[in-house]
Amino acid sequence: MTANATIDSTPVFAYDSFSLDAFRVDVSCDKYEYIVGEDVNITVSTKPEQANAEYNITVTNSTGNTVWTHADHLDTNGEASVLMPTAGLPLGDYDVEVWVNNTQYVKWGFEGFKLVEKTFNIEASVDPSTVSGYAMPRLTVTTDPGQTDANLSIMCYCYYGGGYMFNKTNFDCSSYEYLLPLPGMDNGTYYVEVVVTSDVGTNSTMVYVDYSHGLDSDGDGLSDSLEEDELGTLADDPDSDNDGFFDGIEWFHGSDPLDGGSVIPELIVVPLITVSAISTFALSMLKLRGRKKSP
Repeated sequence: MTANATIDSTPVFAYDSFSLDAFRVDVSCDKYEYIVGEDVNITVSTKPEQANAEYNITVTNSTGNTVWTHADHLDTNGEASVLMPTAGLPLGDYDVEVWVNNTQYVKWGFEGFKLVEKTFNIEASVDPSTVSGYAMPRLTVTTDPGQTDANLSIMCYCYYGGGYMFNKTNFDCSSYEYLLPLPGMDNGTYYVEVVVTSDVGTNSTMVYVDYSHGLDSDGDGLSDSLEEDELGTLADDPDSDNDGFFDGIEWFHGSDPLDGGSVIPELIVVPLITVSAISTFALSMLKLRGRKKSP
């Protein structure tokens, strides 16, 4: 048996295309976001180096309108660095186009940047966020970049009780700690609003702290239940280890209220500029630092 087979083959071609540029133009800014009024550093480089070639920079806004141009020659390394002023320009996105002409070829590069308002970040925290008796929580405020000459306002208030305001002017608000004088205030959740105003602008934040009088038979800043059920301190003696410091002061600041040899860190004492509804006991606690009990 004889079989004849015919194979019909069709040539298949695979191809790709590419172009060989005479040179490449790289454009960069030292960052993406700039504050209005801050110079934009535009850097131009070429590979291979196009020494002394002409270049033109055109900056346009988001609507395509030209806001700035610059023309010059690259240096002997085929590079250039130019500062573009931004004073008076509106906020928004901007495109940077750079054309380089070496008399034989013209190539271009592209970059972008954004103009933003001059501002700063603010953060605040309260530790602990739940207090009772005569304990005073520590409020920490920080700004970034640090606002070293600013006005600070701290408002602490409760919808179902009282409150107070604390103000400082021309103050270093880069990092600040303050003891909130809650003793003597009504029970409830207190809203602590922090506002910082400087020549840069105004920013604010809010934190919360829960305060309760609690039953504190010996007046040491610790509730009877906390002393009896958790700490093991005496509910009827404000200084269980007889070292001259109230148990509440020691516990809140990291000292052991049952160890007379434990060291209590320095309390933060700050001047109260405008304070209302603060108890005399809270003030006496601030004066307690380093004072021993009378025998």
